Parts: sequence; structure tokens; C-alpha cells
Amino acid sequence: MDKPHGSDLRKGRVSLLNHIYLVTTTTYRRQRIFTDLFCARILVRTLMREQKHGATLAFVVMPDHLHWLVQLESCKTLEDVVQTVKSVSAHKINALLRRKGKIWQTGFHDHALRYDEEL
Repeated sequence: MDKPHGSDLRKGRVSLLNHIYLVTTTTYRRQRIFTDLFCARILVRTLMREQKHGATLAFVVMPDHLHWLVQLESCKTLEDVVQTVKSVSAHKINALLRRKGKIWQTGFHDHALRYDEEL
């Protein structure tokens, strides 16, 4: 049986304003890119700067993947917010490493956490 394509994981999913999502995304072919401190710093700075549409609440950068707790704060979809972070960080990492090529695996996994307006 074939594995689902990354974009297939998002079918039927919705992005809700102010909701909190736990996002996990991996590097292309599980390359251990973030063992390089400078590459990890680029990702962290990108997470902190790209908060126009989603507020970074917490994150864990692992050698070959990212766990990210983000709250949507605009009409952008979760997919758009994740894509922006992945794209910006990939361009900067490739520039640092003086290379071209994929940094991130296509797609991501997300889990919507309970949202309570009274909290």
C-alpha cells in the first residue's frame, strides 16, 4: 500500500483563528541539518520573526525535525503559516551552506489542541 502524499494529510482539515496547533515537520530525507548550531539558529530566528499570522508559543528543534506549538492569529491557513516558515528558513540555510536543494520534507503533521476562549 502506498504512503499518503504530504498534502493528502491536510484533506478535510480546517485552520481556525486563535486555535493552537502542534505541528511536526521533518527535514528532507531526515538529514540531520540542525546538528549545525548556525542552521538551528536560523530556524529559531525564523520561528520568532515570522509571527505575522501565527504566534509561536513553544518549539523543540531536533537534529532532523521540528515540533512547534503555534496559535493562528490571522485569516491565513495553518498550511500557509507552516509553508512560510519552511520556505524562509530553507532559503537562509541554503545561503549559509552555499548550496541548493530541499531542506524540508513535503507536508507536515498537525494536531489541533483544545481552545477555550476563557483561558
